Amino acid sequence: MGFNKMSSEELRLAKLWYDEDGKTPLEISQLLRRDKSTITRHVVKRARQKRLGRPRALTESEVDALESLLVKMIKKANREYEVTLEMLRQEAKCRASVKTIQRALHKRNIYWHAMREKPALTQVDVEDRLRFAGKFASKSAAWWRARVHMHIDCKHFPLYVNGRSRAHARQTSCRGAYRKPGQGLDTPYTKPSKKLKFNTGVRNTMVLAGVGNGKVMVWEYIDGRNWNGAVAEEMYRGPILRALQREYPGRRRWTILEDNDPAGFKSSKGLRAKADVGVKSFDLPKRSPALNVCDFALWTEVNRRMRRQEKRWPYHKKESREQHMARLRRTARNLPEKFINDSIGDLRRRCGRLLVARGGHFEEG
Repeated sequence: MGFNKMSSEELRLAKLWYDEDGKTPLEISQLLRRDKSTITRHVVKRARQKRLGRPRALTESEVDALESLLVKMIKKANREYEVTLEMLRQEAKCRASVKTIQRALHKRNIYWHAMREKPALTQVDVEDRLRFAGKFASKSAAWWRARVHMHIDCKHFPLYVNGRSRAHARQTSCRGAYRKPGQGLDTPYTKPSKKLKFNTGVRNTMVLAGVGNGKVMVWEYIDGRNWNGAVAEEMYRGPILRALQREYPGRRRWTILEDNDPAGFKSSKGLRAKADVGVKSFDLPKRSPALNVCDFALWTEVNRRMRRQEKRWPYHKKESREQHMARLRRTARNLPEKFINDSIGDLRRRCGRLLVARGGHFEEG
């Protein structure tokens, strides 16, 4: 038992017991009546050296388990720390390399992405959103177009009146570019941070918009004023009421979908004005911009069309603040009827996805 040479049959049995039966070197040495160091040298070390070469392949069931474990680990981390593939490999006690795990996940279109910025939902928010989805997920696209007479919201719009500010607007809207490793910090591959303030040269403006009946019915500037109950009352009794009367002649009662803005829409003056003019509020759950047509469709499309118009302009071209605001209104008013109707009808699909998500966030696309 002091000699080191092992016969081919001994080697075959030792490898079989070690690789497939999971026996320890000590157990194998006792079965073969060999020294433990001999088994370790001829079987264990060689097996380890072999594994260090070509990466071990993963079966589909193993990748299923890794994917499921990855989701659990990310939920447990709850954004307090990043979950790495090395952490996943160790937690799963996986013998494959990190590179092998990464390739397997990439085949399933699982890549590392920056965190999404979504409104933080409380448990009460989730329950309210789930109740909303349960009530309206079965409503058709035609129901949404017919039963809700106007969808309204407010937004601050920066005004880009010269070449420098227009270039900045295009840069912030650019999504990405193909590049090689190491090119990512060059100027053409970065865009201005939204957190850094940029002076466009003119004062921004606030817009109150209302869409319905296949068009942008209201586009009012709340210029030089703070958005509050008094301004909301003025909008309900003025532009909103006139637009509803114009688009739905003969009606005395209308339904408007709006969010839970306490400064204007839900202020005491706003509530009183709605009751006086015959407007019933169709309230969205809190922190649910994905259910407001203005938020998920109107603002983005108007900005996209404004940037497309400016793309062919010479750098030295300038607009006055009034000219830019007039073009902004004209662009919104000229949105196609199909785009407006399709966007409103999309609430059917969105409510269905909200129901599947049990009131949580859902994929909008």
